[in-house]
Amino acid sequence: MKYLITFIILITGLFTGCAREPQPELPFNYDDKNFTLALRSGTPVVLEIGANWCKQCIEQQPIMEELEGEYKEVKFFLANFDTEKELVKKYRVRGIPYFVFFDAGGKKSFEITGFQEKKVMEMFIKRVLYGSFVQNDTYTTFGGLKEPEIKLKDDKVIIETQATENLTVWGESVEIILNNMTLEVLNVTPPINSIRDFEVMNLTEGAVIKAEAGLPINITAYDTLNVELKLGIFDIDCCGNYREVLVGGSFIEFD
Repeated sequence: MKYLITFIILITGLFTGCAREPQPELPFNYDDKNFTLALRSGTPVVLEIGANWCKQCIEQQPIMEELEGEYKEVKFFLANFDTEKELVKKYRVRGIPYFVFFDAGGKKSFEITGFQEKKVMEMFIKRVLYGSFVQNDTYTTFGGLKEPEIKLKDDKVIIETQATENLTVWGESVEIILNNMTLEVLNVTPPINSIRDFEVMNLTEGAVIKAEAGLPINITAYDTLNVELKLGIFDIDCCGNYREVLVGGSFIEFD
């Protein structure tokens, strides 16, 4: 009898020690009415869709809490994947955590899926806040592109450069700037300007990047033309180190 009692105590202690700890729950705050009002408020919005059973969603939460504390001018919403079926259907969610970034006009700007480091989330938040991945139009130097060749032909400005290393270019960021004025890009080779959201194109060393834009009607009013190509460059492994770079040159005389 003594041994039976000892055995029961041991078994009880074993199961007590293996008792399942309560799982953390996500602080869901999504409400359709408040979300709609936020999109109309003139404030950038970040929508996250997750679930309590999603390990990456739980791991993402401390990062989101830090961001919410640091970016008071942005409104953050967390929706439950299991209950907000219409929302999941609307955004065609294929994996979680899933993020949608809206600019101050309530327009969807970007969407990404999966666990994201804080620096990646900040990159997109700065984009919807400032209109650029960098604040105050600050661009970094970059040696991975050759000095470009610039031509003015048939009412177009053509700028062509070459990669001197393997690059990952984000298509949404390709711009041609003429005397600090952004022109409408007509064509890019390879066609990276057609890529949207978080999609990128990998370019190998030696690849040529060529972009064309239409010239303004009053082009003859300029004494000097400064033409620059702006590109968003990631490291080849993507998502870790982002830079917006400008390459270009000036025309003093032209036909």
